[in-house]
Amino acid sequence: MANLRWRLRQMLRRTGLRHVKRLMPKPAFKRRVPYIGPHPDGRPISFADLSEPMDTKRLPPLDQPGVDLSRLTPHQRSWHDQS
Repeated sequence: MANLRWRLRQMLRRTGLRHVKRLMPKPAFKRRVPYIGPHPDGRPISFADLSEPMDTKRLPPLDQPGVDLSRLTPHQRSWHDQS
């Protein structure tokens, strides 16, 4: 095992690689996010509680409301119906 370490050190010296100090990333948040807890009525938190509605102009064409289904291909219609 000692011979293997010696060989690795020799190889690293020849290639110019050396030990580099690890840089620790800065924390993303400087303060903790407060824990609010479950709903008062006991129901679990849902996706709707964590998300907000998106502007319909920013939605993909098949996900926008009021799409004319008669002009869609069968593949597009299945995409629209399943989304």
